[in-house]
Amino acid sequence: MYSVRILRRAIKDIASLPKEYAHLVSQHIDRLGESPRPAHAKKLRGMMDYSLRVGVYRILYDIDDEAQIQSIESSTGVKPIGDRPTTRSSRHRLRRRG
Repeated sequence: MYSVRILRRAIKDIASLPKEYAHLVSQHIDRLGESPRPAHAKKLRGMMDYSLRVGVYRILYDIDDEAQIQSIESSTGVKPIGDRPTTRSSRHRLRRRG
């Protein structure tokens, strides 16, 4: 069983979520101790981090298999998926369709 370490920034992010999402995110974080790599978690390319989607939010975390510790990342612990900047190519596709 892995221990889960939630960094201060992630705690602030979770506290700022709507109540129902904060509860869901907390439940998913609790389950990470039992299953550090659930089937729906994605390994991020070129990094040691993983992403776990919870509704419209993502939990970003890393895993230390030797120490059996998971750390919920501080700077981008939980973010709404829709808060990504629009890329030029996606704006172009939207213009062509409309």
